[in-house]
Amino acid sequence: MGDKLVCRNLTYDARIGFHPEEKAGLQTLIVDFEVDVPPMPVGSKDDPASLPLDYHKAHLILADLFRQKSFNLVEAAAEAVAEALLERFTVGFVVVNVTKHPIGLTAGAVVTYRCERKRS
Repeated sequence: MGDKLVCRNLTYDARIGFHPEEKAGLQTLIVDFEVDVPPMPVGSKDDPASLPLDYHKAHLILADLFRQKSFNLVEAAAEAVAEALLERFTVGFVVVNVTKHPIGLTAGAVVTYRCERKRS
């Protein structure tokens, strides 16, 4: 069992959905992700340059992703997040959860898609 970096409750306004009422405007997505990281090298415990994933940069990358792209499905959004993290950072494994409050379902309902991906 290795070290992990976990980011939770990152929120983004996104164009997502396939029903007309969903496509009418932006919806808020909540993104959580977890990545496997190697243990911090001895002597670099407080050096940001030694990090395999900078969570501030990850947030900016995901914000840009959701500004530029629209999705029909929450599943596709989660896959895109996983792909972006694996492409941009030196992590070998990522778990991504993307959650939304679907328009037209009961009040308080949420849908979450979870994917787990390895670097190929």
